[in-house]
Amino acid sequence: MENLFDKMEFSVNMTDSSCVDKVSSSLDQLQGIKSFEVDLDKQSVIVTTNLPSSIVQESLESTGMLAVYRGQGENSVNLGAAVAILKNDHQTYGLVRFVQKDLNSCIIDGSISKLSPFCKHAVHIHELGDLSNGCESTGDVYNPMPSTNEKVVGDLGNISADLKGNSIFKYIDHYIKVWDVIGRSVCLHEKDVDLKTSKHSDAGESIACGIIARSAGMLENSKKVCTCSGKTLWEEREETRVH
Repeated sequence: MENLFDKMEFSVNMTDSSCVDKVSSSLDQLQGIKSFEVDLDKQSVIVTTNLPSSIVQESLESTGMLAVYRGQGENSVNLGAAVAILKNDHQTYGLVRFVQKDLNSCIIDGSISKLSPFCKHAVHIHELGDLSNGCESTGDVYNPMPSTNEKVVGDLGNISADLKGNSIFKYIDHYIKVWDVIGRSVCLHEKDVDLKTSKHSDAGESIACGIIARSAGMLENSKKVCTCSGKTLWEEREETRVH
């Protein structure tokens, strides 16, 4: 079984020692947590886990506090991290994170919602990060060396929605390199498909997509105020929870 453990950092609006106790208690109840560090002064929580980041964030916010994802990777070396926020003209569906664990392993960590219950959807990296015509201008599935690869590099597989229309996933891919996919796009398709036996077009149209942008690794993001909006990270998190 592959090692999915990595470190992820959250800012949590803790104000006193009782908040630390609540955070510790919430993480103690999760299966898949190897260790965690809680720093009240820095309002920081660092978790070593094999769980998707969205599950850890949900557990932290079950305490009644706000938790903001800050970065993911390793303390010693950050080989690269990126994120794609999947949306269309009407709504945001979720996101997919990429964390380069080592030169040959990339962690794919995603959380997608607003799907039809129990439906399956293909998730692919496309060649272009051009959203000028929505998802239609993102090009073909990313596959730099089609004659030598055992799989289509940009094939992130198929996801399955649960009863509530949510899909949360985390796994290791041995073909993707973060530095090669930044600036490209991730597309969520209306159908599932096996690219080993079927054509990409069999996945149907893209219902949401997003450009893959560089994101912070571990301990690389200490901002408390967004420079573009002037809002604190807590205000921004409150808004995303509402919408």
